[in-house]
Amino acid sequence: MLPCTKVIIQRTERLTGKPVHMEEDRTLPVISHIQIARGPAPMHKLRYRPTPNGTPDYFISFQCGFIIRLYENPPEQRYDFEGSPDAPARMASLLKGNPAASQMKERLLGGLMTQLRSMPIGMRIDDWLFHEYPELRSQQVAGAKAQLRDNSRALAPEIKRQVPTMVFRANAAMNSAFALYWAKSLADDSVSLPYKSTGFLPQGEALIRIFEQVESAPAEDRNLVDSWAAEVGLDGWYRWIPHRTEG
Repeated sequence: MLPCTKVIIQRTERLTGKPVHMEEDRTLPVISHIQIARGPAPMHKLRYRPTPNGTPDYFISFQCGFIIRLYENPPEQRYDFEGSPDAPARMASLLKGNPAASQMKERLLGGLMTQLRSMPIGMRIDDWLFHEYPELRSQQVAGAKAQLRDNSRALAPEIKRQVPTMVFRANAAMNSAFALYWAKSLADDSVSLPYKSTGFLPQGEALIRIFEQVESAPAEDRNLVDSWAAEVGLDGWYRWIPHRTEG
């Protein structure tokens, strides 16, 4: 493990008072995931898929970044994100008439809510890692390129036919913003070409303007997510609840 990764883990543990436990998980549907310790849970659980080069430092650091941003706020300003009580019914309404609706509802809703919460805040974390920890740069860029490739697959015509238009457009808009963010970071406009060719570049540009206009302090993360939600039509689909450390 790189020294900078150890520093980031130690910062997470110091802020929260709980250790970070890490383990590989080949079955994980995403690249990495962290479960914040609550109640009697003695530690934060960070899981990651094995990487081709065997060096998961970037993914470990990235996931720790979410806890660090949360805990850099005073306790009364810490909030958790969750789907609103009527979000399942909203998704069911969009899927009405779709023969695969029952199988798709939870997957689409969970993916959309995770993307809305994680992508704009994750871009803040990537900014921090990119500028403060150059030792992670090669892993970070490789991870971003892999994510860009995965995201672009969601533009496929068969995906567009299978999912509700609103879901497809919201997903494409956020993925377009992610591509524009990395196009600038990598000085490589080619990564945003899939969204230019499909007409989603303006939506991504609108989200990037919000990202650049909202203050980057952790206290503004809710405002950032709320502003993205309003732009892509997802306001009302989620709620913020006070973060609690008890179970």
